[in-house]
Amino acid sequence: MPFTIHLDTELKTFVDEEVKSGRHESPDEVISNALREMKLRQEAFTALRAHVSQGALEADLGHFEDDFDLEQLIADLDHHGGQAAE
Repeated sequence: MPFTIHLDTELKTFVDEEVKSGRHESPDEVISNALREMKLRQEAFTALRAHVSQGALEADLGHFEDDFDLEQLIADLDHHGGQAAE
């Protein structure tokens, strides 16, 4: 169901510029895409938090990866939308 949102001047200007640039066809599309991006970031952050918590638990138990590669973990998170390959 449609509803009305109120934006401050800065955000309204940004939305208008996005539409004028042709990157989006309408203000609705700008807002929808922004919300989708926010949702994806929150999901990625939640997944990262779970991985960090699991790693901390394993470290507390004395379990360590001898061949841990932080750069590979970051690449995996980027590639899988925040969900590292198992």
